[in-house]
Amino acid sequence: MNNKYQISGMTCETCATKITAAVKKIPDVQSVTISLLDKVIQIESHKSIELKTVQAALSGLDKYQVNNINSAEFIIEKSYFQIYKPLIFIFLFI
Repeated sequence: MNNKYQISGMTCETCATKITAAVKKIPDVQSVTISLLDKVIQIESHKSIELKTVQAALSGLDKYQVNNINSAEFIIEKSYFQIYKPLIFIFLFI
């Protein structure tokens, strides 16, 4: 089974390593892949891993929160520059 979840609070490779180690302790987990850019964890397992199981595995790491990837709570945060970058380039070329 392939399970994907959104992780907040993850900022670096050390964070990803801590999360990977904690999630690999869940029974039946075969592999864990984390995307720092997308802040997504992908868990390969013999059976489906529920959200509450992943949350329990990360309960000792208070900095991180796990949500379903299609959760309404997940909002992509963009910086001011990322939002207005196209407009800035347009004005620079005019």
